[in-house]
Amino acid sequence: MAAYGALVSLVQIIVQIQSHPQPPISLDQKQIEYLTQLITFLQNFLEGYSSNAGYTEEEDFWERRIAEAAYDAEDVIESYIVDQILARSGNDVVKISSIEFYQGAQKVIENMNLIKIGIKEKMVVQNQQHIIKSITTVASGSWTRV
Repeated sequence: MAAYGALVSLVQIIVQIQSHPQPPISLDQKQIEYLTQLITFLQNFLEGYSSNAGYTEEEDFWERRIAEAAYDAEDVIESYIVDQILARSGNDVVKISSIEFYQGAQKVIENMNLIKIGIKEKMVVQNQQHIIKSITTVASGSWTRV
């Protein structure tokens, strides 16, 4: 499952930066906390549907979106790290400013949040369909006993 692996990789990058004695970049703590919450939600979602018998097209759609979002987050973080390292070494590079990095990270977080909202909406609809199906089954069973 590519999406789950991408999320694990993203978590590892964040942990390495936070635990590094002299991190190449500083991460906004509120962004990291929210990003970590989103990652946890998405991992739980992927774990839940991966145990189902088979994938549906909709589940494949969500997995692709999650993987793309995780890769985008990695790209934003890693590009900023590379730019900071090159800038410190004196190479003539176009440096990404802290503001641009913050905005890039915010965009990634917003995208992951939209995915989370979409998944939650999907879960609500599925729960409603399950309830309706259960009520219909119970109701049709009581009609046959009369």
